[in-house]
Amino acid sequence: MSLQQVKSETEKCILLATDFSISAQQAFTYAISFATTLKARLVILTVVKALPWARNSPSLHGRHTAALLELGRLARIASESSLTVRPNLVLGAPSPSILEIAQEIKATLVIMGTHGRTGWDRIELGSTAEAVVRSAPCPVLTVRGIKTNRVQGNGDPISLSRVLVPIDFSACADRALVYAGKLGEQFGAHIRLLHVDEQETIDHKKSLTGSSSEEKTRQAQLRRRLRRRMLTLQRHHLQSDFVIKPGSPRKVILTQAKGCSSDMIVMGTHGRQGVAQMVFGSVAAYVVRHSSCPVLSIKTS
Repeated sequence: MSLQQVKSETEKCILLATDFSISAQQAFTYAISFATTLKARLVILTVVKALPWARNSPSLHGRHTAALLELGRLARIASESSLTVRPNLVLGAPSPSILEIAQEIKATLVIMGTHGRTGWDRIELGSTAEAVVRSAPCPVLTVRGIKTNRVQGNGDPISLSRVLVPIDFSACADRALVYAGKLGEQFGAHIRLLHVDEQETIDHKKSLTGSSSEEKTRQAQLRRRLRRRMLTLQRHHLQSDFVIKPGSPRKVILTQAKGCSSDMIVMGTHGRQGVAQMVFGSVAAYVVRHSSCPVLSIKTS
């Protein structure tokens, strides 16, 4: 996929899924900036949880009215940025509703907040954001709610000057790099490629029993592969560099993002589900839950 192909995709429609929480308010700010910069239509969706047999209850009517008022407020703010905006409210379960609307409008990007739940709370209640990341038909930008002195929800422009892209040389990582390049073009962001070298950690635990010349050759090959990807970005006049770090991917990615003050992490995910997801976990899911900066997940089938 070329940068030009990504450009044609992202100029279509952005879906903002909101529950009006702090993280959703911060996600709204990103939706305004992305829709404005990428010249995309913006659909603002909120899902009012409702069981089929309780849809005539007074409490549901009150929540429905309150959600409509807040949805209208966000739509007015977005319209003031000269965006084409469509508010949408549906009754039902959040994850399936978001996925259904994303498919219906042929969204090219979904933006939503995540509360970053961990442990038993996440296992029992599930995570709407993670479910959408796993199954969405398009990339998903998750914004974790964090304390900030900045007033959120007013559509102010975001800062996107440093983007971190984990690279494991898989097809989904290369696809994520293409999208990161698009962000670099549109926002003037510097792209940092990060390769987490798990083999170096293994060799260290084995007291470096392997040949030092073999290790030097392997390291040189890693650098060459990263340089080739970096050169692709530079041909589009994008600023970029790369780093190689040993350790556990999920921990190294978060440490590097914090250490270099990344404004966003762009990473590929295989979208695993079922037993594989529950037992083995997912690096992407872990990063989505714990990252203090937004994470753009690019899924491959």
